[in-house]
Parts: sequence; C-alpha cells; structure tokens
Amino acid sequence: MPSAKKNVPAVKDVWQTLQDRTVARFISHLPPKTLPDDAQVRTAVNETESLLMDELCSAKQLSELWERADIEERQIAYARLEFSTWKNEHPLLLPAPTFTERMNGAKLAIAVMLGTLAGAMLLSGAFNFLSDDPQTGQMLGGIIGSGAMVMVLWYASENKNVRRYLAAALGVATAAEVAIMFGKLSGLGMLWSALRPRFIGTGILVGLRRFFAYAGIVFLLRMSVRKPVFNRLEYEKNLRICIALWLDNARQFIASLKEASQKSGEKQALPEPVIAKKLGGYLHKLHQSQPAELATAASEMLLAARNIGFSGLDGDPAFISGKQATPQEFVWEEDMAEQFNTLGAIDTGDAVFVESLPVIQNGKVIEKGNVRKLRRAR
Repeated sequence: MPSAKKNVPAVKDVWQTLQDRTVARFISHLPPKTLPDDAQVRTAVNETESLLMDELCSAKQLSELWERADIEERQIAYARLEFSTWKNEHPLLLPAPTFTERMNGAKLAIAVMLGTLAGAMLLSGAFNFLSDDPQTGQMLGGIIGSGAMVMVLWYASENKNVRRYLAAALGVATAAEVAIMFGKLSGLGMLWSALRPRFIGTGILVGLRRFFAYAGIVFLLRMSVRKPVFNRLEYEKNLRICIALWLDNARQFIASLKEASQKSGEKQALPEPVIAKKLGGYLHKLHQSQPAELATAASEMLLAARNIGFSGLDGDPAFISGKQATPQEFVWEEDMAEQFNTLGAIDTGDAVFVESLPVIQNGKVIEKGNVRKLRRAR
C-alpha cells in the first residue's frame, strides 16, 4: 500500500508536465504581443497535435497505460494509427485567442501630467486672487486636475457615444471654420462678420478659447482610444482546461487499445472502405492546409499509410530531409516481374532503373511499378 501511494503523485506529475509542454508548444507558435491570425492558430494546433501524438504513443506512455513492461514496435505503430483516426474524429478544439481593450499607459501618464499642470495653473491664480496664497491653490489644483483628467479620460474611453459626439462636433466646427474662411467675400460671410461680435466676441481671448476647445476635443479623441491587447495569461488558463479534458479522453482511448494491440502483429489486408476511412480524413486535412501546414499534414498522411501497411514509405520524406531521391538501379531478374512492368525490351541480366515504385500493402502488390532498361553512355 505505501508504494502505491507514492506512485500516484508521480503519475500526476507526468501528465501535468505533458500539459505544460503542450501549452508551451502551442503558445510558442503564436506572436508574443500581437493578436494571432487564423493561419497562425491552425499551425499552432497542428504542432501541438504532433507533440501529443509523439508523447501519448511513445513506448513509455504505452507501457504505463497498458501496464506492460515491453512494448513492441508493431504495437506502437498500431497505437499511432488508431490514435490518428481517433484524433481526426475528436480534434483538439482550442478556444480562440482572447484580448482585452486597454488604454495605453504612456497616454494615461501624459493626461495626468497635463491635468496636474492645468489644475495647478487655474487654482493657483484663483487662490492668489482670493486669499493671496497661490501655493495652496497650486497643490490642490494639481491633485484635483490630475484626478479630473483621469476621470474624464476614463469616461470618454468607456462611452463610445461620447467619442462619437466629440468627433461629430469637431467635424461640424471645422467645416464651419472652413466655410467662413472661404465665404468672407460673399454676402453670407460679410453678414457673419457683422454678427459674430454679438455672439462670441472678438479678440485674442476668443481665439484662445477656440484653440483650446479644438485642442481639448482632439486630445480626448486621441487619448481615449483603447487598443486590443492579447491577454496571454488568461488565454493560457483556458488552454490548460481544454487540453486537460482532451488528454483525459485521449488516455482513455489509448488505454482501451490494450487488448486489440495484442493482435496488431497479424498483417491482414484491410477492406477498401476501411482504408478510405483511415486516409480520407488526412486527404481532406491536406487539402485544407495552409502553405506553412503542408509538411505536417503530409507527414501525418504518410504515417497513416505506413501504419496501414504500405511499403516504401520509411525514413524522412524528401520535402522534410531536403535530399533528392537517388534513382534505383539493379539487374533485372525474371521474378521481378511480379512487382514491375517492363517498359521496352528487357532481358534477364540487363541493368534497369525504376521509373515508378510498386504499391505494396502488407506484402501484396496492389499496383506494379515500372522499370526501363539502363543505357549507359560509351
């Protein structure tokens, strides 16, 4: 009993570590600060699924889930094949990246400084006029001005209607100024020039009021805009929940393969509908993949075909290794006609090269390959 209690935390640590690695793999394929697009999310999901495939179908994990000391290669291949099919039917569904709208810290600091300066100037003058104590007015004005500026900025950022009203007012006022500027020579412009002193007055103070009114509106519109920020920590919490649930289901499925894995060594020709079912999902996934996802999707399809029993697919494919395949050459024998068609007249003992490989599944030739006589330059 004591030994069993000691093993429980160890098992939990293994799966907790796998969850951490899965989240880290997914996050590593997302941009650090900006919001990821759909293609980046799909690439991250594919890379995460590849990691889970390698980890869950490793000899160590299968030995633990199946409670066996030795796991054979054929059993690993069988587990990978069945898990690939299950994974296509139960994909790893992760939530879309979340973001929050926040005000820029630099803008808020500038607003506080301007509010402090404006409040100190206004109240210091008022206190100097009323009580001949500008220092007190300056101190209170700085506090009140900074607080008022933060409240105004926060209210403008939270209320879209306020920003729309300010933008509309700025547009109308600007249009009016332009119209008056270009209409002074007209009768309407002359009439406005005559009536203007009665409504808004004239002089430098009027110009300053208008300038500060425009500047204040522009300031609020610029400072109150909130930008979307990728909430990375909150997103990681959601990822851990989804990955933990998916891992539990995946573990239960792999554990259920324990009995069937004993018979996986028997090479039996699969019915065509079964082959179509196992490869069809990968074909659709390959067809829908973005350029950055093609290598992963093609590798998964090749792995599924190899696990079904197709020969000639061992090793890294050329699109991953980057090495060009070397043409196969050999001496023609009569028994090779079971796997190859001859293109042209070929006799026993002639040197030939392979134009196309045969399609072989579990030792049975489904489609013959083609060979052609090798003619060396003299």
